[in-house]
Amino acid sequence: MSKLTSKCILNVKSILEVFGGKWVLLVIGEIMTGKHRFNEIVESLGITPRKLSEVLKHLENEGVVNRIVKDETPVLIEYHLTKKGLDFEEVIIAIRSWGEVWVKEEEELWKIWL
Repeated sequence: MSKLTSKCILNVKSILEVFGGKWVLLVIGEIMTGKHRFNEIVESLGITPRKLSEVLKHLENEGVVNRIVKDETPVLIEYHLTKKGLDFEEVIIAIRSWGEVWVKEEEELWKIWL
């Protein structure tokens, strides 16, 4: 019997509304690894500036990321994870671990089938 309940499914739905976008986990991962400036993230991920701006605004509105404006010339803007964002790190690590086992195997299966 499945451990999933209607409440569990609703909780997952709520989580996906925050973390479910195509670029969201990748952007969070970049910030976790120390890339805090907009252009660093654009260059590292190959994401368009417009899309990154959308993702960062979404994460800021959800309380996952803080936008910090430093009073310098030129103005320096950095993005840092909030406690809420930092608490999600274990989930990202778990997803990566799952991917190391299963995605790799699926890639090998595709090589066999193609």
